[in-house]
Amino acid sequence: MHGVRLAVIALAVGLAACGGDDPEDFGEQVVEAFCEREARCGVYASADTCEESLRQRGWETWMGLGTRYEAALESGRLSFDEEAAERCLDAIRDRDCRLPALSEAAMSRGIEYDPSCQVLRAQRTEGACLAHAECGESGFCRYTEASGCQGTCTPRHGEGGPGEWPEHCAPGLVPGADGTCQRARGEGETCHEVGEDASRDPPCAAGLWCDRGSNTCRPTGAEGDACAFEQDRPCGASFICEAGRCERRPPEGRACTAPAAQSALQAHRCQRDLFCDADAEQPGTCRERREEGAACRNFSECATDLYCAGAEPESGTWGRCQKRPGAGEACELYFGTGPITNCLAGHHCSPETNRCVPWVREGERCGPEARCEQGVCSDEGRCTSPEAWTCR
Repeated sequence: MHGVRLAVIALAVGLAACGGDDPEDFGEQVVEAFCEREARCGVYASADTCEESLRQRGWETWMGLGTRYEAALESGRLSFDEEAAERCLDAIRDRDCRLPALSEAAMSRGIEYDPSCQVLRAQRTEGACLAHAECGESGFCRYTEASGCQGTCTPRHGEGGPGEWPEHCAPGLVPGADGTCQRARGEGETCHEVGEDASRDPPCAAGLWCDRGSNTCRPTGAEGDACAFEQDRPCGASFICEAGRCERRPPEGRACTAPAAQSALQAHRCQRDLFCDADAEQPGTCRERREEGAACRNFSECATDLYCAGAEPESGTWGRCQKRPGAGEACELYFGTGPITNCLAGHHCSPETNRCVPWVREGERCGPEARCEQGVCSDEGRCTSPEAWTCR
């Protein structure tokens, strides 16, 4: 998941006439709402520890609007909707513990891509565009080879129409594995035809999962529901599968079993601000993450802004918790166990310079000092939409 990004700048210019508050604080409010929900669902021990962890990763910047819409906001093509922002925050706080606190689109592309967080309002819905938000809820910014880095607002497609990204499809539809807009399947509906390629499954609606045994969409597991340990299915997003039942993550002091040394999920059976204090695949106890200078077996045992220097989990060699390098500092890449870099969360270890550079999102400044997380860096030095390959 993501951390420190480019500094958020004030976007007050042009907003006073729209009646909305300065959206600079929106990212901080999202973090508070997110952590309130995560604490309620037992993912973190408390909202305070959640906020501390996420701020160390720069989430207040990452979950805000950043600088990617500054030109559209200043020109009046977009405005910040204060009432929609309040509805977004309420939706995050109140979201069912079986569901992710934020949609995958919000996590990877920006908070404004969450269906409950349409906080930007387009002043027109046709003509040239630089971002999907500029085309309103019924349109998207379509790029063609001839359009270069500037797209054209296009109506969203109906069921069966082409749709590789969620914003290509009309509200209520989702992109299917075959590249067309589809209606999400409801409870009890078929989600896989026997004998067909599983990659072409129609998607199940939020709160449902595709049961391969019956080939139907079934409700995601709530606390206490039966489950199978493999991939914690069908437990909801906040729960893990323990002894055949969906349960909350164990808090500090509770028993746990450490994952295998090569596991990519070394930290996350206990509450997320904890780790399982035991050798690989052995019984242990959920403990607070270790402080700087403490001995550690792997990255997950150290606090969020630390990494386990010198550890080799597969051979049982311990390391020490050390500060993660930040922007411009020397870093290392890892291709075996653990994260792919020891950089501070939200940064990438450049293979060209072996120094940390921040990831940035669509519409933000990019180049040697900042890498696009998705899409490409245009000749103008801004991250463009993943669809706008012609900007290379």
